Amino acid sequence: MVGGVRGKLAGMVHGIAWLMSCWCLAGLAVGQTKAIPVPPKLKELTAPMDAMTSVFGLTGAALLVGQRTAIVHQSEHGAVGINTVLPIAEAGIWLAVATILTLVDEQLLDLDLPISRYLPEFDTPEKRRVTLRLCLACTAGLPPQMHVAGDANQTLDALVAEIANLPLRGDPGLQWETSSITFEVAAAAAVRVAGSDWHTLFRQRIAGPLGLQDTNFGGPQPVGLAAAFVPATLVSGMAVSTLRDYARFMQMLALDGEFGGVRVLTKKSVDLMFQNMTTGMKVRTRAIDDATLAYGLGTWLQAVSIQAVRGSDPGAFGFTPWLDRDLGLFGVLAVSDRVQRILPRAQMIMTVARNLAVSPKVAGSDLTVQIEHGGRTRRYLLHMPNNAAKAERLPLLFVLHGGGGSGPQAAFATGFSPIADRLNFCVVYPDGTGPFRGRLLTWNSGGIPVYASDENVDDVGFLRAVIASVREKIAVDPERISATGISNGAMMCHRLAREAADIFAAIAPVSGAMDFTAADSKIPIAVMIVHGTADEHVRYLGGRPSAGFGRAALRVDASVADATRYYLQRNGLAAEPVRSGEGKVKFDTWQLAAQDGATPPPLVLVTLEGGKHAWPSGVRGDYVGADEPFDWQASVQIWQFLSAQRRRVR
Repeated sequence: MVGGVRGKLAGMVHGIAWLMSCWCLAGLAVGQTKAIPVPPKLKELTAPMDAMTSVFGLTGAALLVGQRTAIVHQSEHGAVGINTVLPIAEAGIWLAVATILTLVDEQLLDLDLPISRYLPEFDTPEKRRVTLRLCLACTAGLPPQMHVAGDANQTLDALVAEIANLPLRGDPGLQWETSSITFEVAAAAAVRVAGSDWHTLFRQRIAGPLGLQDTNFGGPQPVGLAAAFVPATLVSGMAVSTLRDYARFMQMLALDGEFGGVRVLTKKSVDLMFQNMTTGMKVRTRAIDDATLAYGLGTWLQAVSIQAVRGSDPGAFGFTPWLDRDLGLFGVLAVSDRVQRILPRAQMIMTVARNLAVSPKVAGSDLTVQIEHGGRTRRYLLHMPNNAAKAERLPLLFVLHGGGGSGPQAAFATGFSPIADRLNFCVVYPDGTGPFRGRLLTWNSGGIPVYASDENVDDVGFLRAVIASVREKIAVDPERISATGISNGAMMCHRLAREAADIFAAIAPVSGAMDFTAADSKIPIAVMIVHGTADEHVRYLGGRPSAGFGRAALRVDASVADATRYYLQRNGLAAEPVRSGEGKVKFDTWQLAAQDGATPPPLVLVTLEGGKHAWPSGVRGDYVGADEPFDWQASVQIWQFLSAQRRRVR
C-alpha cells in the first residue's frame, strides 16, 4: 500500500465480543506517558504481544485496550511506545472520514447529493450519480487505484482532475470494491467547501479538540513525507500517528462522538460510520475469509455475535484500531509490519482479552432475597456489578417477567445482567404470584384476568417494598429507578406509571397493553413503548388476542395508539413526532425543549414491523409455539433510553 493513492484497504481484525466488567485504573486518562501498572488479570495480554514481537523479529509493538473512559490495559514491547510515531496507512481513513463528517454535521456537505455539486470536475453523465456517501462506502464505482509520480508538490486541483478523468469500473451504488481513490475525492470535496487546506481542516476539527500532538497526513515515498505540509494530501494511506494520539480518537468514537465533554462528532455520524452500507454486495479482502464481512463509511464491519458487530480500520503496515460499539470497547495495536502477518496475532490477543473479561472474577453477583409483604413471602433476584458495595448511588432497573414466567427466567431471556456489569447499574428481577410456588407467576397489572388480579395482590406496594429492601444492601440513586418488562410485566409497567411515578423515573413496556386505567397520575414520566405489528397475543391495534386460550383470549386490550395518546397528554408533548429508523424498526420520538428550566420527559414508540410476542433479540421460549424473537437489541436500546432519564426528587 505504499505510494500515492494506489493501495488497497487491508482486512479487518477478527475477534469475539468482550463482555467487560468495570476494570478501572484510578486516575488514569488516555495519553498519560508514565508507566502504568497492569492489573494481574490482564498481564496475560502481554505474553502474546511479547511472542509476536519475538517471532516476527519486530523492533517493538504496543497495545492499548479501553472501555469508554477507562483504560483497562496498556503495554509496551521493545522499542515501540505510546509516543512512537508510526506510519498508520489505511488507519488514517477513520481520521479522514471523521473530519469529513464534521462538515456533514454542520450541513456544509450532504452525503447524498452528487459529488459534482462540490467538485465540478465530476459533472459528467456517468459520474453524476457518484455521491459523498458512495465515496466513503467504496461503492462509487471508481477504480481501486491509480498511479502517481509521487510528487509532493502536486496540487489538489491536479489530483482531482486526474481522478475525474478515470473511467468508472462499475455502476455507482451497485457494487463494492476497495478503493483509496474514493477517499481522496471525498476529502477534496471537504477542502473545497471549507475553503482551507486539508491539514488546517483536520487540525481544527479533529486533532485540536482531541489534543492529538503527533498525528498528520503526508505524501508518498516515504509515507508521511513532509507531514502536514503536502499540498495534495493523500488521506487514504499516508498518515502517521502514535498510540497515545489514536487512542484518544478511539475513545471519542466509543463515547459516540464526545471527548472530554466536547462534542466532536454527532452520534448520528458515528452511527453512520458503523452502519452497513453494502447490504446485498460482496465484500471481500485477502486478509480475512468471512461471509459476514461488510463495510460502513470507511469502516470494515464483521459480526462477532448475533447482536454485535465489530468495526476496524487496520493499516497495511499492521497498525490496527478496532471498536466494539455495543460494549464501548476499543483497542489500538501499534506496530509497523505487514498487516497479513499481524492480523492473526491481533485476533489471538482479542480472544485472550475476551476470555479474561468473561471470567467470574470480573462478573457481577446475584443475590436471591425473600421479603414478607401482604401476608405472602415474596422473592426477588438482585444482580449487582462487582463494585456495587463500594459504589455510590447506582441506577436501579426492574425487569418484570411475562405471565407464567419468573424473575430468573426474565434474567435469562433478556440478558440485562452482563449489560449491568458493563455499564454499572443494578438489576432487580422480582417474582409475581401464582397458584404454585415459583411457577405460573403473574402480575396484578389491572384489567386482565390473571391469578394476581383475582387475588387482588398489591404488586405496586410489593415493588415499592423491593426498592426499600435493595436500599438496605446498596446505595441506590433515587433519581434513576426505572422499569421494563414484557407482556403482563409490560402491563405492570403501565400501572407503575399511574401509581408509582413518585419513585419511578421511566418505564419501557415491551409487547404489553395499557389496560389499567383505574388510577391516574399528573406526574410526567419518560416512556419507551416497544411493540411488534405481528404480535398475536397483545395486538398492536388492540382488541381481543388472535392467539392464546382460556380467559386470556377473552380480554380486550388497549391499542398502542391508546397508550401513546395518554402519555402525550400526560407529559404535555407535541402531537407530531420525529420519525427515524431503518428497515423494519421505526422510531417515533416526542421530545420538547426545556420549559422554565425543566425538560418534559420524552415518549418514544418503537414499532417492530413483523415483530411477534417475544423479547427482541432475547432467548426464545422453550415451550411449543413460542414466537421467534425479533432481531433488534432491545435490552441495550432500552437501557440507553432509561439511563438518560432522571426523576426530580422533591
